[in-house]
This record gives sequence, C-alpha cells and structure tokens, in this order.
Amino acid sequence: MNKWLLGLLVLILAVQIYVGIIINYPPTPEQLTLSASLIPVWGTRILTLVTLLVGLRWWVTKTNKIWGKNIGWLSGILLVVSPLFFGWWYLYPVEAIKVCLLFVGWKFMAYSFKLKAIVLIVLVAGLSLVSTEERSSIFHKLSFADAKKEANIRFDREDKLNDGVYMPLMVRRLSNNKVYVWYKEIVGEIIPFFDLETLFFQEVTPTEQKSIVIFYWVEVFLFGFGIYVLTKEKWQKQRLVLFLMLLAFINYLLLAKPIYLKLELTLIPISLIMGLGLTRLIELKKQYWAAGMFLGMMIVFIGYGVITNYFDLALRPSYWLDNRPQVYDFVYKNISQMEEYMGYHIKVTSLVGNSTGYCQYYLHGCSSSLLKMNGFDLTKERVESKTIYAGFAGEFFGAKVNNEVPPDWQDQLSRMGLVLIESLNIRDSVAYRYGNKIIIAVSK
Repeated sequence: MNKWLLGLLVLILAVQIYVGIIINYPPTPEQLTLSASLIPVWGTRILTLVTLLVGLRWWVTKTNKIWGKNIGWLSGILLVVSPLFFGWWYLYPVEAIKVCLLFVGWKFMAYSFKLKAIVLIVLVAGLSLVSTEERSSIFHKLSFADAKKEANIRFDREDKLNDGVYMPLMVRRLSNNKVYVWYKEIVGEIIPFFDLETLFFQEVTPTEQKSIVIFYWVEVFLFGFGIYVLTKEKWQKQRLVLFLMLLAFINYLLLAKPIYLKLELTLIPISLIMGLGLTRLIELKKQYWAAGMFLGMMIVFIGYGVITNYFDLALRPSYWLDNRPQVYDFVYKNISQMEEYMGYHIKVTSLVGNSTGYCQYYLHGCSSSLLKMNGFDLTKERVESKTIYAGFAGEFFGAKVNNEVPPDWQDQLSRMGLVLIESLNIRDSVAYRYGNKIIIAVSK
C-alpha cells in the first residue's frame, strides 16, 4: 500500500509543478528577500519544495510510529493535495520553513514532551512575529487605547440620539465601557480561528473572500468522522493533536498576513484527524457496505476537488493568488525594455510595499539616482520633464473612495503632458482608493 501512496504523492507533486510552470507567477517579496535576487525564482521554489518534502518525510515516519498503520501516509497525502501546500513552496518560503521546522520538532517529540512543547511554541511564535514587519491586529486590540476611543464614540452617539434615554453615567458605564469593548474586540479576533467557511468552503464561499483553498468542502465530513475516531484514542495521542492545534492558534494570533496564512498550521492537525478517519473507514468497509460507500464517495469527491481546483488555478491564478506581485512584475518588466528612454528619471509606486527586491531582480541593480521608489501624486505635484511614471491610476488622477478610474483617463494623460506606454488592469484591489489600473507613462 505504501508504494501506491508514494505513487499518488509523486503524481500530485507533478501536477503542482506543472500548474506552477503554466501560470509562471511572479515572485513574492519574501522569495526575493531569501534569494537576495541571486537565485532564479524557480531555484528558490524547488529548494523550498525539497525542504518541505524532507520535513514531510519526518512527519510521516513519526506519525506512523505513534499511530501505526498508514495514518502518517494518509495524513501526508491529504496535506499535500491542499492548494495551500502548493502555495507554501510556490509563493511563501518563509512559511514553508516554519512548517518544516514544525515537522522536525514533531519527529523528535515523545509522549513526555513538556520541554519540546515549549521549544516549539517559542519557535512558532518567534517565526510568526519576525516573518513580516507588520504587527498582527491582536496587538492593537490588546491595547485599551482603541477600546477607550470606541467606548467614547459610543457615548457620544448615544448623547446625539433624538429620542435619547437619559440614565446616570455610572449605570451607562456598567453596560458599555472600555473593558466591555476590549473584551468584544479580543473575542472578535479569536472567533475566526474556528471559522469552518474559511477552512472548508473557500472554493464556494458566498463572500468571495480572497484566499487560497485550505481544504476541499467534502473533507468537512471526513474531519467530523475523524474527530469521533480521535475521541476513542488514548489521552497521550489526543494531547498531541490538541498541541498541534494550539500551535496553529498561536500562529493565527501572531501572524500579520492574509487569513489563509494565519490559518495555515491548522492544515497539519486537521490532516492528521482526517487521516485517522480515513484509516478507520478503510477498516470498516470490510464489515459494513455503508462505510465502503462513504469511503468511495470521499475519494471521488476529493479527487474531483483536486482536479477542478488545480485546473481553475491554472486558468485564473489572479483569482486565487495575491495580485501584488503582478504589479511590480508588470512595472519593472516594462521599464527594463524601455531602452529608448535611457537617462530618464523613473518614479515608481510604493502603495503595495517596498519594491527594492523587484528592482534588483528585474533591473539587476537599483543604485541609480534616477530611480525613485517612494511613489508620487500628480494631483499635488507638477509633471517633471524626461520622467517615467509607473503607478496606480489614483496616483495620476487622484484617489477615489470607490476605486474609480476616469473614463477619459487617456485624454487626461495627454493634457498632463504624458505619453502612455502601457497599462494593466489587475483583478482585485490591492491599493484601496487608487484603482485597479496600473499605468506606465512618460513625459518628454
């Protein structure tokens, strides 16, 4: 059976690599940071994938040793088929390193694991904090300053009601105060960790939340059955799964990244739980035909989910993946080809983060004094001669709350003394109020 599972694993990885080659998505900032722009982006991706597979091997070995049978292999397969696993090695090497270190810790963790548990908690917390310069929103919520501000706003609104209910301030403070607001905000940060929609129904979410799929919707039934199987296991094994969920919760609270990355470590314990359920179904199918039918349905629907999701990912990468790398990919690729404007000043948007890594990657150096990467606002500053402007429409024509781009934007460019070189519409808004159109224009 291990040979069949190994063959399935190789097939899934081959599909992921093929899809990655087809979409050829631009590198992310953390890929450029790790490679220092010296290693081709695919070199970074392959190294990341190898690192993940080494860690996954340790995960499978240790899990099989603890639970026996093929639970390690099955949970590993369920983990790898997730589009999030693809996202780890294809886009997010820092997160992949975190996951690999967690696998290493899992391999060397025995039932007496207090010290190792502390080490893993510190490791996950540390990596979650340093993986981005931004602070997680939980830190802002922990401060009473925001809670006090919101409580005062509520009181002010109550006082301005036409039909106000006048009560002593002390009574009002008992039911509406900064402690209550602080508690409400903290709970609001914690509750989404248990959001089954983001975990299992991202492919069919009615809100069209921007996210990579973590689990396929049909797996929620396997997860429920796996929880039932887990309740029959010994406490030592249950404790290990709960500890993995604790690590996932810490990562969720401390990581200041998109929701699917905040929830990324749930992929490990939930895959293990589903592996338990799948193993039990394989055993029960010999005795109960209903178990065999349920198992068959799970395999068919999960297989269908894998095929449709990776097919859709190949067709519409910008729908599922972060659009910000597309901005700088478009900007610097075009700038690198504008040889006729050699010696012109260049001003590049900074609305989606620092672009130094992209500049070094595409232009092979950013030391020129002609290049400015701190953005511009042509509604407040004059157009300079012999200058290339590359940025969002809002930087040319003014920011709009509804992200609107003037219908006569090309005519406005001409009136400003700019010549349009190239433009691109990106699917999702990555610079609120500045529109989804990227414009490269030059002044003579």
